Amino acid sequence: MLKGNEDNMMVSRTRRTAADDAAEAFYGQNEQAFMEQVRQICSADPRLIKVFKMTRDTYQQATRPN
Repeated sequence: MLKGNEDNMMVSRTRRTAADDAAEAFYGQNEQAFMEQVRQICSADPRLIKVFKMTRDTYQQATRPN
Protein backbone atom coordinates (compact mmCIF):
# COMPACT_ATOMS: atom_id res chain seq x y z
CA MET A 1 0.00 0.00 0.00
CA LEU A 2 2.86 2.39 0.73
CA LYS A 3 4.10 2.01 -2.83
CA GLY A 4 0.76 3.25 -4.18
CA ASN A 5 0.94 6.34 -1.96
CA GLU A 6 4.46 7.03 -3.17
CA ASP A 7 3.29 6.79 -6.78
CA ASN A 8 0.45 9.22 -6.08
CA MET A 9 2.86 11.67 -4.45
CA MET A 10 5.16 11.55 -7.49
CA VAL A 11 2.27 12.29 -9.83
CA SER A 12 1.08 15.24 -7.75
CA ARG A 13 4.61 16.69 -7.59
CA THR A 14 5.06 16.64 -11.35
CA ARG A 15 1.56 17.68 -12.40
CA ARG A 16 1.14 21.34 -13.29
CA THR A 17 -1.70 23.10 -11.58
CA ALA A 18 -3.69 26.23 -12.26
CA ALA A 19 -1.61 27.92 -9.54
CA ASP A 20 1.59 26.97 -11.39
CA ASP A 21 0.20 28.41 -14.61
CA ALA A 22 -0.89 31.60 -12.84
CA ALA A 23 2.53 32.04 -11.21
CA GLU A 24 4.26 31.53 -14.53
CA ALA A 25 1.99 34.04 -16.25
CA PHE A 26 2.50 36.67 -13.54
CA TYR A 27 6.14 36.23 -12.53
CA GLY A 28 7.34 35.05 -15.94
CA GLN A 29 6.25 38.06 -17.96
CA ASN A 30 8.72 40.69 -19.16
CA GLU A 31 10.01 43.25 -16.67
CA GLN A 32 8.02 46.18 -18.02
CA ALA A 33 4.66 44.37 -17.97
CA PHE A 34 5.39 42.89 -14.54
CA MET A 35 6.27 46.26 -13.00
CA GLU A 36 3.19 47.92 -14.51
CA GLN A 37 0.93 45.30 -12.93
CA VAL A 38 2.75 45.51 -9.62
CA ARG A 39 2.46 49.31 -9.56
CA GLN A 40 -1.29 49.03 -10.11
CA ILE A 41 -1.67 46.35 -7.43
CA CYS A 42 0.48 48.29 -4.95
CA SER A 43 -0.91 51.76 -5.57
CA ALA A 44 -2.26 51.93 -2.01
CA ASP A 45 1.00 50.72 -0.42
CA PRO A 46 4.19 51.14 -2.49
CA ARG A 47 6.19 49.13 0.09
CA LEU A 48 4.65 46.01 -1.44
CA ILE A 49 6.57 46.56 -4.69
CA LYS A 50 9.75 45.28 -3.02
CA VAL A 51 7.89 42.17 -1.81
CA PHE A 52 6.63 41.40 -5.32
CA LYS A 53 10.08 41.94 -6.84
CA MET A 54 11.76 39.68 -4.27
CA THR A 55 9.11 37.00 -4.80
CA ARG A 56 9.58 37.24 -8.57
CA ASP A 57 13.36 36.87 -8.24
CA THR A 58 12.90 33.80 -6.04
CA TYR A 59 10.36 32.30 -8.45
CA GLN A 60 12.58 32.86 -11.47
CA GLN A 61 15.61 31.34 -9.74
CA ALA A 62 13.60 28.28 -8.74
CA THR A 63 12.17 27.71 -12.22
CA ARG A 64 15.34 28.29 -14.25
CA PRO A 65 16.54 25.22 -16.09
CA ASN A 66 19.79 23.91 -14.69
